[in-house]
This record gives sequence, structure tokens and C-alpha cells, in this order.
Amino acid sequence: MRACASCSQPCDVACIARFSSYAFIDIMTYQKPPLHTRNRVVLTPLAARIIWSVVVSLVFLFSPHSPVAAQEAADKPVVVELFTSQGCSSCPPADAFLGDLAKQPGVIALAYHVDYWNRLGWVDPFSSEWATRLQTSYSRAQNRQNNYTPQMIVQGSKDLIGSRRKTVLKEIDAHQGQDFRRVAVTIAPRSDGRVEVAIGTLDRQVEADVILMRFHRHKQQQIGRGENGGRTLNYHNIVHERRVVGRWRGDAETFAVPAPKDLANTGLAVIVQERNHGPIVGAAQLAHLTN
Repeated sequence: MRACASCSQPCDVACIARFSSYAFIDIMTYQKPPLHTRNRVVLTPLAARIIWSVVVSLVFLFSPHSPVAAQEAADKPVVVELFTSQGCSSCPPADAFLGDLAKQPGVIALAYHVDYWNRLGWVDPFSSEWATRLQTSYSRAQNRQNNYTPQMIVQGSKDLIGSRRKTVLKEIDAHQGQDFRRVAVTIAPRSDGRVEVAIGTLDRQVEADVILMRFHRHKQQQIGRGENGGRTLNYHNIVHERRVVGRWRGDAETFAVPAPKDLANTGLAVIVQERNHGPIVGAAQLAHLTN
């Protein structure tokens, strides 16, 4: 068996490789295939260009940035929780980043303002003791010794410094590629002034809490004292209520909860989180409503 003129491999093997190369690369400049392939089936430049267009379309269709992938991400969003404080000088970049994430399809961004910075000269009006307790519970669940700000928790499982955008975005992308581990959750208003939360099914047994959260979509605050004294800062998706409304074990189920009263600036989100502050397996947020 004679060798291929271009790569010195047995002809029957080399021709396949060369044919593939000419079909998808060289046809763009209309080059002819090697002489020893002319008795074989070779695509015309027009046919090869059509195949190339189909391949490119399929790659785009299933890429993370395609409309199909974007819709799947919106149906099973990734939850990002930020622990922050107005008294922390390192927090404003993370607060601004959370505002950007709040606009991103496929992400539910939530902020908890802790109260342990209040003793340093400025009392954060959005801070609460329960937010600090929540952060402490996460720390214990993930074997961390101390709380810190700004801290982001991605999907209830990954602890990251909240101002490191590239690291956080990379982690979000990783979770969005694992949609099979998440359950679909929908929130829809009802005619009786309540909101219906519908949770789908998961192909494994799970013990999870269904957690309702209400949040202020946007607040602006002038800081009077402390490390950020003199600055006027913007805050986004500030959670002011967080409570368990039910338990979920993997089967389809619905819950009804009161709708937000201040439709202009109040958001509502539901997360399905494995018990004892484990991974989040599903989430949804109510779209903007109008009076």
C-alpha cells in the first residue's frame, strides 16, 4: 500500500484525514484535493460550504450563549448570595457586582447585610442579626472558622470572595452547565392576591427546605460614618425576609404564598435548598409586576 504524499501514512488512512481537512478548511479558498483522492468521493466547494454552515449553526445552537442555552439557564437559575455591610470598605465593589448579576438571565442575586460591622461607627440600616446567623450557619456547614465580607455563596455550596468577578463568573458558568442537578421551579401570580410556587421532580431522593425570600430591588444610601463615610452607595436585591414555607422530597408540589405589596421595588424569590444549609437544587424569582 503506497504512502500518502503529504504525511507518509498508509493511503487509506491518510486520505480520510486529508479529505476531512479539505472538506472543512481548504474549501473556503477553493483549493483542490490531492491527486490520489480524485477517484474518491469528494465534496464540491458548494456542498462543503453548506455542510460547514450547518456545523457552525449546530455549534452555536448548543453553545452556552445560544438562545436555547439561555432559556435553559433562565428555567433553572443559579443562586448567588452576598454577605455584605455598609460598614465594610471592601464591600462596595461586590455590591456593584451583585447589581450587575441581578440583571443577568439565569442568575438570582441576593444580598444579606450582616450586623457585626455596626460597632465600628456606622449602623447599616439594612443589617440584621438573622443575616449574621445565616452566614454563621453556612460557615459551620462548610467547615469555615470565621465569617467575612464580602462573601458570595454560589448555589449554596461554593464560598468565594465577592469582589472577584472572574472567579465568581467562572463558578456560575460551571453550575449552569450542571442543570441536570437542579429542579425546575416556577412562580406565578394568582387571581386571589397570592402567588403560586410550583416545584417539579428530581430523579433522586432529597430532603430540602422551600425558602421564601422578599427583597428590596434597589436602595441608595448616603453613608454618614465608618469606613465608607461620605460616600453614596447603591444596593441591590436586599433580602429583608427569609423563611421556610415547606419541605420538599423530590416529587412535584405546589405552594401558595402572599404576593408582594410594593410591586415597584419588592422582589420575591424561592429557593429549594438541601437541609442544614446544603446545596441549592432549585430556585425562581417573580418577574416585575405592575399595579
